[in-house]
Order: sequence, then C-alpha cells, then structure tokens
Amino acid sequence: MTTTNPMSQRCNARNRAGSRCGEWAQPGQRVCHLHGGRSPQALRKADERMRDLVHPAISALERQINNDEFAATKYVLDWAGFHAETVAQSDNSVTVTVLFDHANQDSETSIGLPAD
Repeated sequence: MTTTNPMSQRCNARNRAGSRCGEWAQPGQRVCHLHGGRSPQALRKADERMRDLVHPAISALERQINNDEFAATKYVLDWAGFHAETVAQSDNSVTVTVLFDHANQDSETSIGLPAD
C-alpha cells in the first residue's frame, strides 16, 4: 500500500504544452508558487486546511499513546519533565493536562552552563 505525503506532492496544474507542471506544491496546497500557491487567498485556505488537521492529529496521537505504541517516546518525555496528568470525569471522558516543568528555563541553564 502506497501512501502519499500531502506535504511533498507535485503541482497539479498544467503548462502550455498540456503536461503537468512538475514543481513542488506549496505546503497544504495542490499547486506551486508559479500557479497561484502564494496568493493571499490560497495561503489563507492552506492555513485553514492545516488547522483543521490539528485536532484529528492530536486524537490519533492520544490513541497511539493509550495503546502503548509510543512507550519509549512517553518514557523520554516523562524523564525530560513533560508529565501528563490524567483526571477522570463522571461522563466517562478523560482530560489530559501536560505540565511543562522546564518550559520557563532557557537552554543555557538547562544544560548546566552558567546564566548571564
């Protein structure tokens, strides 16, 4: 089974000779910059398409984590201070809050270098 990465597809527009353009499409779009991929309305629509994919991606990641498919990744993130806190609710749903213990530290102090 072959899957196509939407971020690395070729432009679908046709040139004057009638063949496909062949340039790389703009991110989240089906056409390249030469065929309107950089126009304001195309950039807005591509941004909307990408934002619409955020919640399904988070849901898919949550399913994979719950099925323990990312046990090693979860271990590394827990070790690094990115802990998940789970709170059970009465309606059989679960709320997960991610706490970033090291989010306010700059990179120099987190690796042991003296801060200015």
